Amino acid sequence: MRIGLFGVNISSENKGVMALAYSQIVILQSVADKMNEQFDYYLFGFDQNIKDIDLLKNVLKIHNSKIISIQMGYKSISKTLNVIKILKKCDVVLNLTGGDSFSDIYGVKRFILNSLENKYVFLAKIPLIMSPQTYGPFKTKICKHISKKIIENSIFVFSRDEISAKYLQSYCRNNVHIVTDVAFDLPYEKKDVFHGDKIDIGLNLSGLLWNGGYTGKNQLGLTINYREYCSKLVRYLIESNKYHVHLIPHVICQEYSNCENDVSACEEISRLYPECVVAPSFRTPIEAKNYISRMNIFMGSRMHATIASFSSGVVTIPVAYSRKFIGLFRNLGYNYVIDACNMDDDEAYNETINYINNAEKLKSVGNGSQEKANKLIKGYKSKLLKILTEIGR
Repeated sequence: MRIGLFGVNISSENKGVMALAYSQIVILQSVADKMNEQFDYYLFGFDQNIKDIDLLKNVLKIHNSKIISIQMGYKSISKTLNVIKILKKCDVVLNLTGGDSFSDIYGVKRFILNSLENKYVFLAKIPLIMSPQTYGPFKTKICKHISKKIIENSIFVFSRDEISAKYLQSYCRNNVHIVTDVAFDLPYEKKDVFHGDKIDIGLNLSGLLWNGGYTGKNQLGLTINYREYCSKLVRYLIESNKYHVHLIPHVICQEYSNCENDVSACEEISRLYPECVVAPSFRTPIEAKNYISRMNIFMGSRMHATIASFSSGVVTIPVAYSRKFIGLFRNLGYNYVIDACNMDDDEAYNETINYINNAEKLKSVGNGSQEKANKLIKGYKSKLLKILTEIGR
């Protein structure tokens, strides 16, 4: 069976986007095994490097399936026609839309470009499955209208949270099946914590929030001063003399000055507090998860960094800049989230310290939530098995 994959990128500088690709393929491979089928994958996107395909196949130990990179092109009619021609070879397409880009919060242009991918699938007359992701919110009528067309023309729609499902069902005629994020199934290698004398605490700094979004003008509507919040928190942890502080990037850009780059934000903090350890630049999301899994406590503003910690049994404090965090974790019965778009500076800081001091309680609740996540992932696999079996007949 030939599977088209949209909205994932195995060469992304964002390890969260890579985690979606790796996890989606891990899940599909488990379905293929149950079907006794070989799945070949067509990865549609930009700049998906052949070396990264080889790396993915080696890391996930995929040797029978083909993984083929298809370069997208919106400005060239010939490239567009070629994409549609290749799409017609696929039996089905699954789209993850980068996990959180089925929305106009990052700008109208970005959503419309993502929407063109779905239009190509419809033109090729191939079944489209919207894989688990966040949907909305939409600020503009045109984007909401486009989203309605996509959802209603998909053969199956999965949401990773109830908030998104209810949002879609308020204006779309299609069933939405609630599961959770595919990255809960990302494999990793669990090792001991780094130190025994102090508590290993990881802090993932978002370069995007550090720099005020793509516009540099608090584009994402934070109600806290993110730089001051992070700096004050690190100062508290260092002065407590109870913690080894690890600054852990999850978006690692080649261009150091890129506003998305978590590394530059981490290094700014480390210059102020040289006692901190700056984690290495990871090649894959699995390397990142391996490192994060060695923490006792982890705080993060990149959602997939917090999924990596949460799904590896680490006490997790997500620092949310959009409702995708609230929706995802609330869906699992986990409410220990710092809402950076609705709290003030003191409230966010004090609540974070409170969560750190009550780590055992968070761990207990987190264990139960992880069990729920595992069940939801099993449900996603079960539904995919049924859908793909019917398509393959």
